[in-house]
Amino acid sequence: MSSQVTGLHNLPLEDEAAVAAWLRMRERAERLAAANVSWLIPHQNKLIPITAAEVAHFVIQGKTVQLSTFSGQRYNVAFKLEALQAQVDSCQFFRANRQVLVSRASLVELEHHSDRRMLVHVNPVASLQIFIPRVRIKEFKAWLKNA
Repeated sequence: MSSQVTGLHNLPLEDEAAVAAWLRMRERAERLAAANVSWLIPHQNKLIPITAAEVAHFVIQGKTVQLSTFSGQRYNVAFKLEALQAQVDSCQFFRANRQVLVSRASLVELEHHSDRRMLVHVNPVASLQIFIPRVRIKEFKAWLKNA
């Protein structure tokens, strides 16, 4: 048996079942933490608390990221899309393309586009059309199936 260990729980790496169980437990904890993500969004003279469950999508508008809620509100946020993607649950949000991070709950329908991309219809409607590039369609469909 090797002296190499995982470091967190001192499980021997050869004990694959224990390591796999620990990884599943860690993933569940990360999902629970991501599900409880919230932000304080400055709006006019107030701070508005918004939870990840309230967010339909994040869209880059120029140099600003805009958050859209299911109630139809839109707020500019001071986060990069990459940082938001790291904060939210990857089972609930998908990086559709360079400009959009979309919530599973906002999806209405999918449409094959003429140039082999997929057009995603969301509710509430995004400020731009959301396309899944053809090279990511398989990954997107797998994400949808693994709900």
